[in-house]
Order: sequence, then structure tokens, then C-alpha cells
Amino acid sequence: RCYGPYKSKLHGAVGSWREQVRKDFCSNLDPIRSNGLVHDGILSRVEDYFKDHDYVLDYHDPRLLHGDLRFDNIMVKNGKFMAIIDANDSWSGDPMSDLASIYNEFLKQDPSGKKGLMESFDKGYGKVDRERINFYLVTLWVWGLRFFKLTEKNKACYGKILKNLKRFLDEEA
Repeated sequence: RCYGPYKSKLHGAVGSWREQVRKDFCSNLDPIRSNGLVHDGILSRVEDYFKDHDYVLDYHDPRLLHGDLRFDNIMVKNGKFMAIIDANDSWSGDPMSDLASIYNEFLKQDPSGKKGLMESFDKGYGKVDRERINFYLVTLWVWGLRFFKLTEKNKACYGKILKNLKRFLDEEA
């Protein structure tokens, strides 16, 4: 069993899911800290959350993951599912990390949760682990803060990511 990005012979890059996610998280957090765009207090809270909840990484049943599961990559025609496209970020790991990407899409459309999009998804999808999804949402937002440079083009997106992260951390406190 291997985890992480697939290589040429469909073998994961690392031996454990914990190792893969921790490696990705740290490699994203360091550049955010060095660019100074996110207050150290917020970054400390993110690190504390990660450490306090990293037990969700004790996942030992790797599944094929899309890696970039968002509405733009889900093809629907006349209200019917047709396909999932753009699988070049596929990897092996916990399927709740892919679902976190879908939850992030819901948050873009319904930041307050008042429309009940996530609850409707939970009902239709079946068994989901919200604690694991929340953990992966935090890692996804950290990734976004690293890669969405604070340019005029991305300023709104960067601001939304930071707002979602702050709101989540405040609710967890």
C-alpha cells in the first residue's frame, strides 16, 4: 500500500498517508510564513489545529483520489452526471480529502451554510466523516494561501480563503 502522487508505474510516493499529508502541509506553510501575508497568530492556530487533529491521518485504506475535485471538473448535462475530468492530479489516500474539495466549492456558494448545500450533499452521498473533511479543508486552504499569490487578479480569492480559515478556527476555539 502506497500513498501520495502516482509515479510512472502507479506506485505512491510515500509509505503512509500521514507522511504524505504532513509533508504537503509543511511544504505549504513555510512559504506562507516567509511571505508575511498571513499574521503569525493565525498560522500558529493553524499549526495547533493540525497537531491537535492529525489523528485523522491514521488512515490505512488508500483509494484512488481525483486530487482536484471541484465543480469545474464535474460534467453534468441536463441535470445528469456525465463525467469527471482533469485527473492529472490523481493520487492515493483518504477519500474524505476529495470530499473536502467539494465542501470548499459549497462554501464558495454558501459561506454561511444557510442554504444547506453541505447537509443536502451529506444526505445524498451517504456516510461522510465531517471531522476528517474539516481537517482536509484546513490543509486545502493552507495550499490555497501558498499558491494563490496576492495579486489584483487573485485578491478576492485569497481573501475568501483567509476568511474561511479564520471563521473555521474561530468556530473550533
